[in-house]
Amino acid sequence: MLDPTLEKFLLGQGYRNIRMLPTAEVAGVMDMLFTTGLFVGLDLVGYRTRFCFQRASDAEASLAEWDGKGFPPGWWIKQKPEDITNPLRAGEEPHG
Repeated sequence: MLDPTLEKFLLGQGYRNIRMLPTAEVAGVMDMLFTTGLFVGLDLVGYRTRFCFQRASDAEASLAEWDGKGFPPGWWIKQKPEDITNPLRAGEEPHG
């Protein structure tokens, strides 16, 4: 169960679509300067990792269907700070 104090804090920081993944990590979406991030392992101090998406709607849809294991579904660009490129991006992107 998501701690209400943490949820209120994260909402105040600009995160949305905050939820507890089945892996017991808190995740949420936040707009950044050029991309939208799906942040994983959120707490009062920061986050464990993030996945950068070109479109906010793609990040939100990915979080909604992801179980927290492996990579999230969809057309994310990079995982940071690991600097991993989405293996699906080797092919053609659906958004052109």
